[in-house]
This record gives sequence, structure tokens and C-alpha cells, in this order.
Amino acid sequence: MDPLPHPAIVLLIIIGVAIAVAIGYAIWSLFHGHHETPATTEPSNEQAGYMREVRLRNQDFMAKNYGRKF
Repeated sequence: MDPLPHPAIVLLIIIGVAIAVAIGYAIWSLFHGHHETPATTEPSNEQAGYMREVRLRNQDFMAKNYGRKF
């Protein structure tokens, strides 16, 4: 019986590693579970003020360069 060609051996190794990673993730998720975190958090007052300042600065820049008032 002829041995497997090298590309077939490489393919089998890649498939085996993919299966091992999937099994490892499954075991990890059993112990650590899925912890949901809030998608968004409210920015602090300082951050909200800074974002407003930047937004207004950008609007002023656009108004000067493109002739529009916001």
C-alpha cells in the first residue's frame, strides 16, 4: 500500500488542529461561560463635554470651508 502524499498529510494535520481548537474552545466556554457586558456605557460628563466641543469645532471648520451654517 502506498503512503499518503505529503499534501494529504498536511491537510489532515490542518483539519486535526482545527478540530482540536474547536474542542478547546468548547471546554473553555464550559468553564468560563458567556458573560454579557453592556454594549454601550454612558460617557462621563467630562468626556461628553469634550466630544461636544470637538463636534462644534468640526462644524465651525466645515462652515468656514464650505459656506454653511450649522
